[in-house]
Amino acid sequence: MNQLLPTRSVLRRDFRKNPIRYQSFAQRIDNVGYDLSKGFKSLTKHDENDALALVEKLQKPGLRAFALVGILTGLDGLLTEQAILKQ
Repeated sequence: MNQLLPTRSVLRRDFRKNPIRYQSFAQRIDNVGYDLSKGFKSLTKHDENDALALVEKLQKPGLRAFALVGILTGLDGLLTEQAILKQ
């Protein structure tokens, strides 16, 4: 996560030379997003205010989007659980 992400032109050039390396890079980004969404979903179930405050500390817009998806998924789960309990 501390590494600088390559630009699009660098990615295109590298993809032509080594498509396996590019696929590995894309897979790592996808896994980070999935783990981030899952973590924020879990945090939202415990305290949605803390989850929202933590999103503000994320500096990369892409990661912030994954975190917000996790929060929305967590809130949806909470609302679904409450609706089931009321029935």
